[in-house]
Amino acid sequence: MFQKSSGKTMKWVTLLKDFKEKVGLSQPPSASSSPSSTSSSSLPVNNASSTKHDFLSSPSSRDKHELELDFKRYWEEFRSSSSEKEKEKALNLTVDVFCKLVKQHANVAQLITMLVETHIFSFVVGRAFVTDIEKLKISSKTRSLEVERVLSFFSEITKDGIKPGSNLLDAVEVLVSGPIDKQSLLDSGILCCLILILNTLLGPDVGNKGKKVTTYEDTIPEDRNFDGDLGPVRRLEDGIKPGSNLLDAVEVLVSGPIDKQSLLDSGILCCLILILNTLLGPDVGNKGKKVTTYEDTIPEDRNFDGDLGPVRRLEVEGSVVHIMKALANHPSAAQSLIEDNSLQLLFQMVANGSSIVFSQYKEDLVPLHTIQLHRHAMQILGLLLVNDNGSTANYIHKHHLAIQRMKLLGAWR
Repeated sequence: MFQKSSGKTMKWVTLLKDFKEKVGLSQPPSASSSPSSTSSSSLPVNNASSTKHDFLSSPSSRDKHELELDFKRYWEEFRSSSSEKEKEKALNLTVDVFCKLVKQHANVAQLITMLVETHIFSFVVGRAFVTDIEKLKISSKTRSLEVERVLSFFSEITKDGIKPGSNLLDAVEVLVSGPIDKQSLLDSGILCCLILILNTLLGPDVGNKGKKVTTYEDTIPEDRNFDGDLGPVRRLEDGIKPGSNLLDAVEVLVSGPIDKQSLLDSGILCCLILILNTLLGPDVGNKGKKVTTYEDTIPEDRNFDGDLGPVRRLEVEGSVVHIMKALANHPSAAQSLIEDNSLQLLFQMVANGSSIVFSQYKEDLVPLHTIQLHRHAMQILGLLLVNDNGSTANYIHKHHLAIQRMKLLGAWR
């Protein structure tokens, strides 16, 4: 495996050579057998002419074609360059174009197969993610990850408009979401890295130690009752949020070891399906308007060195959790965590942190979403153990993690 680190980041040339040998590719493919030439030469002639006709008649097809050419060019620059700095620049551009391409293609798996050797691309993206997070860790005074620096990495924009951290996170999420083998990503060491990130997000924010946690709702003026643009929260004149409170109460009820039959008898699941259908449908009030994202609210001259806000944090947490759950379903995922202390850390995170966080929540020191994040951590651990086919049993016994597992079960009852 490739996730072991001695404090120094391995060079791309060495990493790619080791990975190719591991998967049986001792030599890089020549220009004549590159993914682009292979995919194009394997197409029937009539198919090619049809594609060319579509390309000439559709502006969107021309845009896709240009992006595909950009991707192949940048990817080739990454593979052929002998300079680490040039490789890093080329890879940033490659991933940036990849993120643009996936927004235009319905079949992402087919797109990746057409453009590149999937397992190598997955490994490179995963390893780039791990390397950048490792740099954050090394550059810190405490030699550990810090919440603000992690969120800045996933939000910062370079002078040429590229978002390297955000692009890597999006690219990994795309790769784990499709029918692509996850082994290359696991080989890159990304799951260990994500556990460190999750542990950082669940840990205390040193910069705000002792302060009451500010949530999105706290940023809303008290005299505003959202009769106009509603946003996510609505308060009544007496300060009560009936809808928000009902949603929180139902979430608490379904999260515990309480029989769910009464909730089902109430008809709430049918109601939630209607709500989900509404949220997935078109927004009539904003029909024809460009969708405003969190990034659109940031001034162009701001590079996220300041307070990033709770909205972006929720987006990052959501992506991290989604990726971890997707990887945790792989049979070798748990095994990939026993080469260092990652599996132990995940056990400790869930078993020892849950009771502390619950008491802090009662004192308004942590928001509800932190409780939800702990629950996701427990689910990730559960997926790892269910899918490992018993391969980690000896490791769990050796490190007395079975005792922590009992604590875990007790803490959430």
